[in-house]
Amino acid sequence: MKNLRYLKFIITACFLILSAKLFMIQIWNHAYYENLSKTYSHITKKKYAIRSSITDRNGKILAYTENLFDIEFEENKNTEILLKNNKIKYKIQNNKILLKKINWQCLKKVLALNQNALNIKTHQIRKYNYISCAHLIGYIKNIEKNESNTGSEKVFYDQLCGQTGKEISIVNAKQQVIKTINLQETCNAQPFNLSIDIDLQEFAFQELNQFKKAALIIVDIETGEILAAVSIPSYDPNDFISNQKEKIQKYLNDENKPLVNLYLQGIYPFGSTIKPFMLLAALKKAEKKIPEFYICNGKYKFGNREFKCSHIHGKIHVSKILSYSCNIPFYSFSEILKKDDIQNIYDEFGFGQPVLQNITKTYAKLNMKNLKKIDILFMQIGQVKALVTLAQLVRAYARLASETKVDLTILKTTAPVQFPKINIKKKHLQFVKESLYNTLNDSRGTMHTKCNMAGKTGTAQVAALTENKKNAEKKWKLRHHTFFCVFAPYDKPKIAGCLIIEHGVSSYHTGTILIKIMEYALKKR
Repeated sequence: MKNLRYLKFIITACFLILSAKLFMIQIWNHAYYENLSKTYSHITKKKYAIRSSITDRNGKILAYTENLFDIEFEENKNTEILLKNNKIKYKIQNNKILLKKINWQCLKKVLALNQNALNIKTHQIRKYNYISCAHLIGYIKNIEKNESNTGSEKVFYDQLCGQTGKEISIVNAKQQVIKTINLQETCNAQPFNLSIDIDLQEFAFQELNQFKKAALIIVDIETGEILAAVSIPSYDPNDFISNQKEKIQKYLNDENKPLVNLYLQGIYPFGSTIKPFMLLAALKKAEKKIPEFYICNGKYKFGNREFKCSHIHGKIHVSKILSYSCNIPFYSFSEILKKDDIQNIYDEFGFGQPVLQNITKTYAKLNMKNLKKIDILFMQIGQVKALVTLAQLVRAYARLASETKVDLTILKTTAPVQFPKINIKKKHLQFVKESLYNTLNDSRGTMHTKCNMAGKTGTAQVAALTENKKNAEKKWKLRHHTFFCVFAPYDKPKIAGCLIIEHGVSSYHTGTILIKIMEYALKKR
């Protein structure tokens, strides 16, 4: 019984002590603990890794991340005077001195003046070094929210981000950080290598920037790497990062549409650039039916209609029909080729098929439904229903040069790439390539420039030929689009290129410009 009394006494004593403690906390010191609970708090936030830089194939920086800082001080006359004396912009808000988006050099200068910052917040912004590759890279306005435009910034967003970390900050009532605890470390991504050569890109851009609208692609025919890709007019991605409203509105109102990627999104008639592939289709279908010579009197009769050639070529050997770009033999191919034959050659060289799908969903499709005989005739010379993008066209010429089904990439390759062979007889491919060599090296060829390249000129009609005026003499918007496609060197091809100048002077003029750029590219190789 005595032990039981002691036990009751101890339990009662403990209960009274606990009750007293609770009374002190909840009643007597209520105000103190309430204030304490309001004074300290914690903030959990993500720590974003520094977004990777984007480089060209040789490691030259195309896009990079710069850190900017927001900093807060308690409102203080001395601090204001120091900031004014050092010509540092600030504003007063809620009894605080605020400095917004200052760079690292400015931050060091400010902290040297006053080390009692209440809070420092970091922002990541992107900087772009070249407007020549704006369409290829795109831009990202807000890294944390993935407000990215088209191009590499959007397509490779995750690879460029690295690993996001996480931390908890203990802050007081003034939001000053008392302690920081890392929950997960950040891991920055490695530099991201594109396939382009920025020296070649800049050279091509300077050559083409004289025109209102133009587009070019140069590729490595063995790997499919894009070495240069230019769309004119271009734009400065930095204007969107810094929200330059007047400049952005000017881009949006520009009738030449600088925000449109012409080499991927521009869809054009082939013009005569389709002819090598139609000749291959005819050779594949009925080699024995193709005569050794053709007679061009400048006209071809189809039913009750007559279709013209650009010249009266007279008697032409079949090996010269590409280099002279005579329409008459190709009109006659419409009597040999059916829509399945055209479909097969399109499939072999990638026409009507997507290209760089991770970058764009736009591509010229082949609609073979309800195809009439006259449509097949027009397709032989690349007009009316025969449509293509520049990316599809350069891929086809790269396939012709390499005799493989090469595909395009904007990423630098690190290992040899194997593509399947083109399913066309080698002698037919060689015959066509020799004919393209003569385009540049025969005195009557449409380029006749004498160089170790093979290519084809082309003109995509914009308006009907109603006047006997040269293209250069017409009003700009009535001029035809001018093409040139080429691969080089002829004997051992390494690169292929295509250039379109909208409403250009002539396909010969376009060819001279692309040849100059190709010669520069070969020197770089």
